[in-house]
Amino acid sequence: SSLWTGDDGLVSCRYASATHVGGSGHDAAKENQDATFVASCGGGTLVWGVLDGHGPENGRIASWAGAAALKEYFLGNVAALEEEPEEAMTSAFKAAHDGIGAALRAKYGPGNSAEDGYLLGADGEPIDGGTTATVAALVRGHVLVVANVGDSDALLGGFLPDGAIGFEQLSTDHTPTSPEEVARLDEAMAAARCVYDTGCEEEEPIDVFRRGAGGEWELDPDSLARVDEIGLGFKTVREDRPTTMMLMPSETGFPQQSLAVTRALGDHFFQQHGATWEPSVASLDLFDVAGQLEQVVLLLGSDGLWDVWDYTDVLDFAISAVSDAQTEAAVARSVGGVVEATRERSQEYFGEAADNIAAILVSFDITPTSSGRRSTR
Repeated sequence: SSLWTGDDGLVSCRYASATHVGGSGHDAAKENQDATFVASCGGGTLVWGVLDGHGPENGRIASWAGAAALKEYFLGNVAALEEEPEEAMTSAFKAAHDGIGAALRAKYGPGNSAEDGYLLGADGEPIDGGTTATVAALVRGHVLVVANVGDSDALLGGFLPDGAIGFEQLSTDHTPTSPEEVARLDEAMAAARCVYDTGCEEEEPIDVFRRGAGGEWELDPDSLARVDEIGLGFKTVREDRPTTMMLMPSETGFPQQSLAVTRALGDHFFQQHGATWEPSVASLDLFDVAGQLEQVVLLLGSDGLWDVWDYTDVLDFAISAVSDAQTEAAVARSVGGVVEATRERSQEYFGEAADNIAAILVSFDITPTSSGRRSTR
């Protein structure tokens, strides 16, 4: 927990995290590649992070090395975070990206590095290993700064005056379904293609986007008709299709490679072909939120959480569980309940193939000096 007071008012928060491997939890061979961290920097500055590793061989190494490097950076650079938070976030992500590279070189040896900096395995193919990362920093007690790469979301939400759930998605979508990311890849002249993940390598890849009449990127209706025809299902309950950033052998000289996100830490081979470790960064002042929402919470999670919930439903679940008590135990029960409910839903949908789940829940109590009104907890 944390308490900050200043000229603008008072902000206190209580937080807890929870994780689960997914499925029943009884598969001893299944690995949890999600990681979380908290950095308590003093002076009203706290940092929370959720990372979701990917790659069968090195996903866990990437998420844990990334989490450790991020925490170390924030604890050692508090002044930079408080003075130039957006620049500090970018520097932290670069440190984490480099930390993952160091962890992989420690495993495989520096002699396996290719000229472009990625590692090659014994088979001569690029070594996998990367992670998403969503990091939220509470700076100077009341400014919330969020940075992310990938698809691990962060939502800030609470109750509107009419009792409905209001929320803001603080993270940016870095997947092949994002027209902004497709435009970025195109501008960089990247070799990667954003295609639907049909699971069939023999079939011609189906592009997600096409050029519109004005040159803008738009969803390709012919592609949508094609994925409906072949029966491609949805990745999430919000009816997002599974997509991937694909590298073809003709472009790279290696067998076909694919990555489900367009930005990530690690994934050094993909960094040469359009992926980037550079985060999107956004910020807001909690005192601005206090006039709009009651019982404000921040929920960070890996896609194993978000894929099986509508945003308003999971926030309602989390907020209701802490609405009657302002204790760390209540927040811990709430986030534990969210993860367990997610596990049950995921197992129902996917069985033992259900994804790892990680979540951090922060419950805020905001009292602006100007109104003296208790806004949330």
